[in-house]
Amino acid sequence: MTYKSLAQSIAAMVARKLFSVFLSAVLVLGFVAVCTFSSAEILGIREAEQTTITCAARMNPCKILWASGKAIAPAQWGHSAGDRLEFDLAIDSFQENVKLGVRYAFWATGFQKDVSNPGPRQLELTIDNSRALPVQVPDTDGWNHFQVSEVRLPPLQPGLHHFALAAPANFCDTNVDAFVFYREPISRMETGILRPTRLIDAKEGVVLCASVDAPLLKPPDQTRATLQGLFELMSQDFGKSTNDRLFFHLTDRRRWWNTKARVVQNRYGIYVLANGKPYDRSEWCWALANYFVQDCGMPAWFVNSSSRVTGWMDWLPSLAGSASDLELQHAAAAQEAAEDFLTSSEALTNSAETVQLAVRLKYGNDIFKKFWNHAAEKQKEAAATGRPKNYDKYETLAMLSDVAGEDVLPLYKRWSGFKSEGPVDPLVLTLQLKGN
Repeated sequence: MTYKSLAQSIAAMVARKLFSVFLSAVLVLGFVAVCTFSSAEILGIREAEQTTITCAARMNPCKILWASGKAIAPAQWGHSAGDRLEFDLAIDSFQENVKLGVRYAFWATGFQKDVSNPGPRQLELTIDNSRALPVQVPDTDGWNHFQVSEVRLPPLQPGLHHFALAAPANFCDTNVDAFVFYREPISRMETGILRPTRLIDAKEGVVLCASVDAPLLKPPDQTRATLQGLFELMSQDFGKSTNDRLFFHLTDRRRWWNTKARVVQNRYGIYVLANGKPYDRSEWCWALANYFVQDCGMPAWFVNSSSRVTGWMDWLPSLAGSASDLELQHAAAAQEAAEDFLTSSEALTNSAETVQLAVRLKYGNDIFKKFWNHAAEKQKEAAATGRPKNYDKYETLAMLSDVAGEDVLPLYKRWSGFKSEGPVDPLVLTLQLKGN
Protein backbone atom coordinates (compact mmCIF):
# COMPACT_ATOMS: atom_id res chain seq x y z
CA MET A 1 0.00 0.00 0.00
CA THR A 2 1.38 3.41 -0.94
CA TYR A 3 1.70 6.26 1.53
CA LYS A 4 -0.95 8.12 -0.42
CA SER A 5 -3.46 5.28 -0.27
CA LEU A 6 -2.62 4.70 3.42
CA ALA A 7 -3.26 8.36 4.16
CA GLN A 8 -6.57 8.20 2.27
CA SER A 9 -7.59 5.10 4.23
CA ILE A 10 -6.75 6.72 7.56
CA ALA A 11 -8.61 9.88 6.57
CA ALA A 12 -11.67 7.86 5.56
CA MET A 13 -11.53 5.88 8.81
CA VAL A 14 -11.30 9.06 10.89
CA ALA A 15 -14.22 10.58 8.97
CA ARG A 16 -16.33 7.48 9.57
CA LYS A 17 -15.36 7.49 13.26
CA LEU A 18 -16.28 11.18 13.65
CA PHE A 19 -19.62 10.62 11.91
CA SER A 20 -20.26 7.59 14.10
CA VAL A 21 -19.58 9.61 17.27
CA PHE A 22 -21.87 12.37 16.04
CA LEU A 23 -24.65 9.94 15.11
CA SER A 24 -24.34 8.14 18.46
CA ALA A 25 -24.68 11.41 20.30
CA VAL A 26 -27.81 12.26 18.33
CA LEU A 27 -29.30 8.84 19.01
CA VAL A 28 -28.53 9.01 22.72
CA LEU A 29 -29.96 12.49 22.99
CA GLY A 30 -32.98 11.75 20.89
CA PHE A 31 -32.92 15.45 20.06
CA VAL A 32 -33.38 17.47 16.95
CA ALA A 33 -30.66 20.13 17.06
CA VAL A 34 -32.24 23.36 15.94
CA CYS A 35 -30.80 26.85 15.62
CA THR A 36 -33.54 29.39 15.26
CA PHE A 37 -33.53 33.17 15.24
CA SER A 38 -30.51 35.09 16.46
CA SER A 39 -32.50 35.99 19.58
CA ALA A 40 -32.68 32.40 20.73
CA GLU A 41 -30.89 29.10 20.56
CA ILE A 42 -32.80 25.89 20.99
CA LEU A 43 -30.31 23.16 21.82
CA GLY A 44 -32.62 20.17 21.69
CA ILE A 45 -36.12 18.78 22.05
CA ARG A 46 -37.34 15.54 23.61
CA GLU A 47 -41.02 14.68 23.15
CA ALA A 48 -42.67 13.43 26.34
CA GLU A 49 -44.05 10.30 24.69
CA GLN A 50 -40.49 9.33 23.74
CA THR A 51 -39.31 9.24 27.34
CA THR A 52 -39.39 6.31 29.77
CA ILE A 53 -42.88 6.71 31.24
CA THR A 54 -44.02 5.62 34.68
CA CYS A 55 -47.77 6.11 35.11
CA ALA A 56 -49.65 4.34 37.90
CA ALA A 57 -52.84 4.53 35.82
CA ARG A 58 -51.04 2.31 33.27
CA MET A 59 -52.25 4.35 30.34
CA ASN A 60 -50.52 4.81 27.02
CA PRO A 61 -49.34 8.15 25.55
CA CYS A 62 -52.30 10.19 24.40
CA LYS A 63 -52.79 11.63 20.91
CA ILE A 64 -53.71 15.30 21.02
CA LEU A 65 -53.82 17.78 18.18
CA TRP A 66 -52.13 20.66 19.97
CA ALA A 67 -49.10 18.84 21.29
CA SER A 68 -45.86 19.63 19.45
CA GLY A 69 -45.41 16.01 18.36
CA LYS A 70 -49.20 15.42 18.20
CA ALA A 71 -49.03 13.34 21.37
CA ILE A 72 -48.48 13.79 25.09
CA ALA A 73 -47.65 11.63 28.08
CA PRO A 74 -50.63 9.51 29.22
CA ALA A 75 -53.75 11.53 29.89
CA GLN A 76 -53.72 10.72 33.63
CA TRP A 77 -50.00 11.18 34.09
CA GLY A 78 -49.25 12.82 37.44
CA HIS A 79 -52.48 11.65 39.04
CA SER A 80 -50.49 9.40 41.38
CA ALA A 81 -47.39 10.29 43.41
CA GLY A 82 -44.31 8.78 41.80
CA ASP A 83 -45.42 9.10 38.17
CA ARG A 84 -42.26 9.90 36.21
CA LEU A 85 -40.91 10.86 32.80
CA GLU A 86 -37.21 9.98 32.39
CA PHE A 87 -34.55 10.32 29.72
CA ASP A 88 -30.78 10.53 29.32
CA LEU A 89 -28.76 13.39 27.92
CA ALA A 90 -25.17 13.04 26.72
CA ILE A 91 -23.11 16.21 26.39
CA ASP A 92 -19.55 16.46 25.13
CA SER A 93 -18.58 19.83 26.61
CA PHE A 94 -19.18 21.93 29.70
CA GLN A 95 -22.58 23.67 29.57
CA GLU A 96 -23.94 26.54 31.64
CA ASN A 97 -26.68 29.17 31.40
CA VAL A 98 -29.03 26.57 29.93
CA LYS A 99 -32.74 26.36 30.74
CA LEU A 100 -35.07 23.41 30.46
CA GLY A 101 -38.56 24.31 29.28
CA VAL A 102 -41.34 21.86 30.12
CA ARG A 103 -44.16 22.39 27.65
CA TYR A 104 -47.40 21.45 29.38
CA ALA A 105 -51.14 22.10 29.71
CA PHE A 106 -53.46 22.00 32.72
CA TRP A 107 -57.12 22.97 33.04
CA ALA A 108 -58.00 23.70 36.67
CA THR A 109 -61.74 24.20 36.10
CA GLY A 110 -62.12 20.91 34.24
CA PHE A 111 -59.92 19.07 36.72
CA GLN A 112 -61.88 20.27 39.73
CA LYS A 113 -65.04 18.73 38.28
CA ASP A 114 -63.38 15.36 38.99
CA VAL A 115 -61.18 16.26 41.98
CA SER A 116 -62.79 18.87 44.20
CA ASN A 117 -59.80 19.44 46.52
CA PRO A 118 -56.61 18.59 44.63
CA GLY A 119 -54.22 20.49 46.93
CA PRO A 120 -51.04 22.27 45.78
CA ARG A 121 -49.73 21.29 42.35
CA GLN A 122 -46.02 21.22 41.61
CA LEU A 123 -43.75 18.84 39.72
CA GLU A 124 -40.10 18.07 40.52
CA LEU A 125 -37.08 17.73 38.25
CA THR A 126 -34.00 15.78 39.27
CA ILE A 127 -30.71 15.55 37.39
CA ASP A 128 -28.56 12.51 38.19
CA ASN A 129 -30.71 11.88 41.28
CA SER A 130 -29.61 15.15 42.85
CA ARG A 131 -31.72 17.59 44.87
CA ALA A 132 -35.14 18.08 43.25
CA LEU A 133 -35.78 21.36 41.44
CA PRO A 134 -39.37 22.69 41.59
CA VAL A 135 -41.31 22.91 38.30
CA GLN A 136 -44.32 25.21 38.49
CA VAL A 137 -47.28 24.12 36.32
CA PRO A 138 -50.10 26.63 36.94
CA ASP A 139 -53.45 26.67 35.19
CA THR A 140 -53.31 27.19 31.40
CA ASP A 141 -57.13 27.34 31.18
CA GLY A 142 -57.41 24.35 28.86
CA TRP A 143 -56.11 20.79 28.47
CA ASN A 144 -54.84 21.55 24.99
CA HIS A 145 -53.56 25.11 25.53
CA PHE A 146 -49.86 24.76 26.18
CA GLN A 147 -47.44 27.00 28.08
CA VAL A 148 -43.77 26.54 28.99
CA SER A 149 -42.52 26.20 32.56
CA GLU A 150 -38.85 27.18 32.87
CA VAL A 151 -36.20 25.54 35.05
CA ARG A 152 -32.70 27.02 35.16
CA LEU A 153 -30.26 24.11 35.05
CA PRO A 154 -27.05 23.93 37.10
CA PRO A 155 -23.76 23.78 35.16
CA LEU A 156 -23.45 20.41 33.42
CA GLN A 157 -20.14 18.60 33.09
CA PRO A 158 -19.34 16.52 29.97
CA GLY A 159 -20.82 13.02 30.09
CA LEU A 160 -24.16 11.24 30.43
CA HIS A 161 -26.85 12.85 32.59
CA HIS A 162 -30.17 11.42 33.72
CA PHE A 163 -33.24 13.70 33.84
CA ALA A 164 -36.47 12.79 35.62
CA LEU A 165 -39.69 14.78 35.93
CA ALA A 166 -41.85 13.44 38.75
CA ALA A 167 -45.20 14.02 40.45
CA PRO A 168 -44.29 14.28 44.16
CA ALA A 169 -47.91 13.92 45.32
CA ASN A 170 -51.29 12.70 44.12
CA PHE A 171 -53.47 14.86 41.85
CA CYS A 172 -50.64 16.53 39.92
CA ASP A 173 -52.28 15.63 36.61
CA THR A 174 -50.45 17.47 33.80
CA ASN A 175 -50.48 17.18 30.02
CA VAL A 176 -46.71 17.07 29.45
CA ASP A 177 -45.87 17.59 25.80
CA ALA A 178 -42.12 18.09 25.43
CA PHE A 179 -38.81 19.04 27.04
CA VAL A 180 -36.93 21.87 25.37
CA PHE A 181 -33.31 22.84 26.15
CA TYR A 182 -32.43 26.41 25.24
CA ARG A 183 -30.41 29.51 26.06
CA GLU A 184 -31.71 33.02 26.56
CA PRO A 185 -32.46 35.68 25.43
CA ILE A 186 -35.48 34.31 23.65
CA SER A 187 -38.37 35.64 21.58
CA ARG A 188 -41.25 33.34 22.39
CA MET A 189 -43.58 34.52 19.63
CA GLU A 190 -41.02 33.58 16.99
CA THR A 191 -39.40 30.52 18.46
CA GLY A 192 -41.12 27.33 17.46
CA ILE A 193 -42.08 25.07 20.29
CA LEU A 194 -41.54 27.70 23.00
CA ARG A 195 -44.38 29.76 21.60
CA PRO A 196 -47.54 29.25 23.67
CA THR A 197 -50.47 27.60 21.95
CA ARG A 198 -52.76 30.43 22.97
CA LEU A 199 -51.29 33.54 21.39
CA ILE A 200 -53.68 36.33 22.29
CA ASP A 201 -56.21 35.92 25.05
CA ALA A 202 -59.29 37.99 25.79
CA LYS A 203 -61.91 38.25 28.51
CA GLU A 204 -64.57 38.08 25.81
CA GLY A 205 -64.72 37.55 22.07
CA VAL A 206 -62.11 35.66 20.07
CA VAL A 207 -59.17 33.97 21.74
CA LEU A 208 -56.51 33.28 19.11
CA CYS A 209 -54.76 29.93 19.39
CA ALA A 210 -52.21 28.63 16.88
CA SER A 211 -50.01 25.58 16.58
CA VAL A 212 -46.30 26.29 16.43
CA ASP A 213 -46.05 25.91 12.65
CA ALA A 214 -49.40 27.42 11.63
CA PRO A 215 -48.76 29.88 8.75
CA LEU A 216 -50.46 33.13 9.72
CA LEU A 217 -51.36 35.66 7.03
CA LYS A 218 -50.56 38.55 9.37
CA PRO A 219 -48.77 38.96 12.72
CA PRO A 220 -50.76 37.41 15.60
CA ASP A 221 -52.19 40.71 16.87
CA GLN A 222 -53.47 41.61 13.40
CA THR A 223 -54.84 38.11 12.85
CA ARG A 224 -56.74 38.27 16.12
CA ALA A 225 -57.99 41.79 15.26
CA THR A 226 -59.43 40.50 11.96
CA LEU A 227 -61.15 37.60 13.69
CA GLN A 228 -62.50 39.85 16.45
CA GLY A 229 -63.75 42.34 13.85
CA LEU A 230 -65.59 39.56 12.00
CA PHE A 231 -66.99 38.32 15.30
CA GLU A 232 -68.40 41.77 16.14
CA LEU A 233 -69.88 42.34 12.67
CA MET A 234 -71.60 38.97 12.80
CA SER A 235 -73.00 39.58 16.26
CA GLN A 236 -74.73 42.62 14.77
CA ASP A 237 -75.91 40.93 11.57
CA PHE A 238 -77.17 37.84 13.34
CA GLY A 239 -78.68 39.86 16.19
CA LYS A 240 -76.80 37.91 18.85
CA SER A 241 -74.61 39.93 21.16
CA THR A 242 -72.46 37.66 23.31
CA ASN A 243 -69.87 38.00 26.02
CA ASP A 244 -68.61 34.49 25.44
CA ARG A 245 -65.01 33.65 24.74
CA LEU A 246 -64.65 31.82 21.45
CA PHE A 247 -61.46 29.81 20.96
CA PHE A 248 -60.36 30.02 17.33
CA HIS A 249 -57.54 27.57 16.59
CA LEU A 250 -55.30 27.88 13.52
CA THR A 251 -53.20 24.79 12.91
CA ASP A 252 -50.73 23.38 10.43
CA ARG A 253 -51.32 20.21 8.43
CA ARG A 254 -48.79 18.16 10.41
CA ARG A 255 -51.01 18.42 13.48
CA TRP A 256 -54.35 18.09 11.71
CA TRP A 257 -56.85 15.31 12.23
CA ASN A 258 -57.09 12.42 9.81
CA THR A 259 -59.88 14.04 7.82
CA LYS A 260 -60.29 15.91 4.54
CA ALA A 261 -62.18 18.64 6.36
CA ARG A 262 -60.53 22.05 6.60
CA VAL A 263 -62.63 23.10 9.58
CA VAL A 264 -63.53 21.11 12.70
CA GLN A 265 -65.85 22.39 15.41
CA ASN A 266 -66.15 20.79 18.82
CA ARG A 267 -66.58 21.79 22.45
CA TYR A 268 -63.06 23.22 22.52
CA GLY A 269 -63.82 25.77 19.80
CA ILE A 270 -63.26 26.18 16.05
CA TYR A 271 -60.24 24.54 14.42
CA VAL A 272 -59.16 25.75 10.99
CA LEU A 273 -56.44 24.24 8.82
CA ALA A 274 -54.24 27.24 8.03
CA ASN A 275 -52.39 27.44 4.72
CA GLY A 276 -51.40 31.08 4.99
CA LYS A 277 -53.34 31.99 1.84
CA PRO A 278 -55.86 34.82 1.37
CA TYR A 279 -58.77 32.51 0.59
CA ASP A 280 -58.46 31.02 4.07
CA ARG A 281 -60.39 33.97 5.42
CA SER A 282 -63.60 33.14 3.58
CA GLU A 283 -63.46 29.91 5.61
CA TRP A 284 -63.05 31.98 8.76
CA CYS A 285 -66.28 33.79 7.84
CA TRP A 286 -68.53 30.77 7.66
CA ALA A 287 -66.77 29.01 10.54
CA LEU A 288 -67.55 31.99 12.77
CA ALA A 289 -71.04 32.30 11.28
CA ASN A 290 -71.78 28.72 12.30
CA TYR A 291 -71.12 29.76 15.90
CA PHE A 292 -73.96 32.29 15.69
CA VAL A 293 -76.50 30.23 13.73
CA GLN A 294 -75.78 26.74 15.05
CA ASP A 295 -79.16 26.65 16.83
CA CYS A 296 -81.18 27.83 13.80
CA GLY A 297 -81.34 24.38 12.21
CA MET A 298 -80.40 25.45 8.67
CA PRO A 299 -78.67 23.18 6.14
CA ALA A 300 -74.88 23.45 6.21
CA TRP A 301 -74.61 24.27 2.50
CA PHE A 302 -76.87 27.29 2.97
CA VAL A 303 -75.02 28.57 6.04
CA ASN A 304 -71.59 28.15 4.48
CA SER A 305 -72.32 29.59 1.04
CA SER A 306 -74.30 32.59 2.31
CA SER A 307 -71.62 33.34 4.93
CA ARG A 308 -68.82 33.17 2.37
CA VAL A 309 -70.72 35.59 0.14
CA THR A 310 -71.37 38.03 2.99
CA GLY A 311 -67.74 37.71 4.00
CA TRP A 312 -66.49 38.59 0.49
CA MET A 313 -68.88 41.47 -0.03
CA ASP A 314 -69.42 42.97 3.45
CA TRP A 315 -67.52 41.65 6.43
CA LEU A 316 -63.91 41.56 5.23
CA PRO A 317 -64.10 44.82 3.24
CA SER A 318 -65.63 46.51 6.29
CA LEU A 319 -62.50 45.86 8.35
CA ALA A 320 -59.87 48.57 7.86
CA GLY A 321 -57.13 47.27 5.61
CA SER A 322 -58.40 43.70 5.91
CA ALA A 323 -59.49 42.73 2.39
CA SER A 324 -56.43 41.91 0.28
CA ASP A 325 -56.10 42.64 -3.43
CA LEU A 326 -56.62 38.95 -4.20
CA GLU A 327 -59.77 38.84 -2.08
CA LEU A 328 -61.15 41.95 -3.77
CA GLN A 329 -60.39 40.47 -7.20
CA HIS A 330 -62.12 37.24 -6.21
CA ALA A 331 -65.19 39.16 -4.98
CA ALA A 332 -65.34 41.13 -8.25
CA ALA A 333 -65.11 37.95 -10.36
CA ALA A 334 -67.79 36.25 -8.25
CA GLN A 335 -70.06 39.28 -8.60
CA GLU A 336 -69.64 39.24 -12.38
CA ALA A 337 -70.52 35.52 -12.50
CA ALA A 338 -73.66 36.22 -10.44
CA GLU A 339 -74.69 39.07 -12.78
CA ASP A 340 -74.34 36.76 -15.80
CA PHE A 341 -76.38 34.11 -13.96
CA LEU A 342 -79.18 36.61 -13.31
CA THR A 343 -79.17 37.95 -16.87
CA SER A 344 -80.02 34.62 -18.45
CA SER A 345 -82.94 32.65 -17.04
CA GLU A 346 -81.52 29.50 -18.67
CA ALA A 347 -78.03 29.77 -17.13
CA LEU A 348 -76.94 26.96 -14.77
CA THR A 349 -74.15 26.96 -12.19
CA ASN A 350 -72.12 24.50 -10.13
CA SER A 351 -71.50 27.11 -7.45
CA ALA A 352 -73.88 27.70 -4.56
CA GLU A 353 -72.09 31.01 -3.95
CA THR A 354 -73.10 32.23 -7.42
CA VAL A 355 -76.76 31.69 -6.55
CA GLN A 356 -76.38 33.37 -3.18
CA LEU A 357 -74.72 36.37 -4.81
CA ALA A 358 -77.51 36.52 -7.38
CA VAL A 359 -80.08 36.56 -4.55
CA ARG A 360 -78.16 39.38 -2.92
CA LEU A 361 -78.05 41.36 -6.18
CA LYS A 362 -81.75 40.89 -6.82
CA TYR A 363 -83.19 41.40 -3.35
CA GLY A 364 -80.72 43.77 -1.70
CA ASN A 365 -77.45 43.62 0.22
CA ASP A 366 -79.19 43.00 3.55
CA ILE A 367 -81.28 40.03 2.37
CA PHE A 368 -79.31 37.49 4.41
CA LYS A 369 -79.24 39.71 7.50
CA LYS A 370 -83.05 39.86 7.30
CA PHE A 371 -83.23 36.12 6.70
CA TRP A 372 -81.16 35.18 9.75
CA ASN A 373 -83.15 37.47 12.03
CA HIS A 374 -86.33 35.87 10.66
CA ALA A 375 -84.89 32.36 11.14
CA ALA A 376 -83.88 33.14 14.73
CA GLU A 377 -87.45 34.23 15.54
CA LYS A 378 -88.85 31.06 13.97
CA GLN A 379 -86.51 28.90 16.01
CA LYS A 380 -87.48 30.73 19.21
CA GLU A 381 -91.12 29.92 18.48
CA ALA A 382 -90.25 26.29 17.85
CA ALA A 383 -88.11 26.08 21.00
CA ALA A 384 -90.98 27.50 23.07
CA THR A 385 -93.04 24.46 22.16
CA GLY A 386 -90.16 22.19 23.16
CA ARG A 387 -89.60 21.13 19.56
CA PRO A 388 -86.66 23.06 17.99
CA LYS A 389 -86.35 21.76 14.45
CA ASN A 390 -83.95 21.31 11.59
CA TYR A 391 -85.10 22.77 8.28
CA ASP A 392 -84.72 21.02 4.93
CA LYS A 393 -83.90 22.90 1.71
CA TYR A 394 -87.52 23.63 0.83
CA GLU A 395 -88.40 24.95 4.28
CA THR A 396 -85.24 27.07 4.28
CA LEU A 397 -85.99 28.58 0.89
CA ALA A 398 -89.64 29.12 1.82
CA MET A 399 -88.40 31.24 4.73
CA LEU A 400 -86.06 33.13 2.39
CA SER A 401 -88.99 33.67 0.01
CA ASP A 402 -90.99 35.24 2.85
CA VAL A 403 -88.16 37.72 3.40
CA ALA A 404 -87.60 38.37 -0.34
CA GLY A 405 -91.31 38.85 -1.04
CA GLU A 406 -91.42 36.30 -3.86
CA ASP A 407 -90.50 32.69 -4.58
CA VAL A 408 -86.72 32.23 -4.76
CA LEU A 409 -86.90 28.48 -5.48
CA PRO A 410 -86.44 28.82 -9.27
CA LEU A 411 -83.03 30.43 -8.76
CA TYR A 412 -81.77 27.62 -6.56
CA LYS A 413 -83.07 24.92 -8.90
CA ARG A 414 -80.56 26.18 -11.45
CA TRP A 415 -77.73 25.12 -9.12
CA SER A 416 -76.41 21.63 -9.86
CA GLY A 417 -76.13 20.73 -6.17
CA PHE A 418 -79.76 21.43 -5.38
CA LYS A 419 -81.09 17.94 -6.07
CA SER A 420 -79.09 16.43 -3.24
CA GLU A 421 -79.57 19.51 -1.04
CA GLY A 422 -76.00 20.49 -1.81
CA PRO A 423 -72.93 18.30 -2.15
CA VAL A 424 -71.33 16.99 1.00
CA ASP A 425 -69.12 19.93 1.87
CA PRO A 426 -65.67 18.59 2.80
CA LEU A 427 -65.07 21.77 4.76
CA VAL A 428 -67.62 20.86 7.38
CA LEU A 429 -67.10 18.37 10.15
CA THR A 430 -68.74 18.65 13.53
CA LEU A 431 -67.40 16.28 16.15
CA GLN A 432 -69.15 15.54 19.40
CA LEU A 433 -66.16 14.75 21.58
CA LYS A 434 -66.37 13.52 25.14
CA GLY A 435 -62.62 13.42 25.76
CA ASN A 436 -59.60 14.91 24.05
